[in-house]
Amino acid sequence: LVEGLQRIRTTEFLEVRSRELQDLRLQLKKGEIRDHTFTIEMYNELLALLTASFSWGPDAQADMDHVQQIFLGMLRTPEFDSTRLAAEVELPGELLWSLGSSCDGSAPQQYWPFLRDVLLWIYEHFTAKRVN
Repeated sequence: LVEGLQRIRTTEFLEVRSRELQDLRLQLKKGEIRDHTFTIEMYNELLALLTASFSWGPDAQADMDHVQQIFLGMLRTPEFDSTRLAAEVELPGELLWSLGSSCDGSAPQQYWPFLRDVLLWIYEHFTAKRVN
C-alpha cells in the first residue's frame, strides 16, 4: 500500500497515476484495502498524496476526485486510527496551506464539501495545529 501511494504521488506519467488511483479506489470499494496494515508510513504517504493532489491542476480533475474518494474512504474504515495518526504523524504544513488557499473561493464549488470535511477532521484530531 505504501509503495502504491508513493508511485501515485511521484509518477510523471498521468496514465500511470490514473490507473493506479483507479486500482486503489477499486480496492477500497471492495474492502480489500482493509487487508493492508495501516502503518505510520501509510498515513504519511496518504497525507503526502492528498497534498500533492492540490498541485495537479485543472487537467487532472478525475484524478483529484479519485484522491478525495480514497482519502475519505480510508478515513471511514475501522482500521484507520485518527488518534494514532494525530499522535505520531506530523501534519504537513503544505497540506494546511493548500487547504487554506483553496478556501478562498478559487476551488470549484463541487470541492467545497470535501474541503470542509478535511478541515473539520484536522480540527478534530490535530488539536495542536489549531493555534497555527
